Amino acid sequence: LAPFNNTGFIEHIWRTDLTAARLDGAMLTRADLGYVLFAFASLKGANLAGARLFRADLSGADLSGADLTGADVTEADLDGTRLTGATGLETVKGWDAARNTERVVR
Repeated sequence: LAPFNNTGFIEHIWRTDLTAARLDGAMLTRADLGYVLFAFASLKGANLAGARLFRADLSGADLSGADLTGADVTEADLDGTRLTGATGLETVKGWDAARNTERVVR
């Protein structure tokens, strides 16, 4: 990943394939991660507070210890997503519209 333009920040990750990526401890606060493919990715301890994960594929991803405060998982695929020790789960938006929530590992 590299920044676009001259801001020094990665501005767009939308629709990126990050299958099996190691993003432990990543700072993704308020990031637009809509449609991103995180299948089997490791996001242990990542900061996803306020992140938009609309229709993201988090199947098999490990979010152990991640901060999900205010994150939006509307229509995200959570099949086998590991959320052990994740914080902010009571504030996650769109949980009722996420897919495969019964297969989440807590």
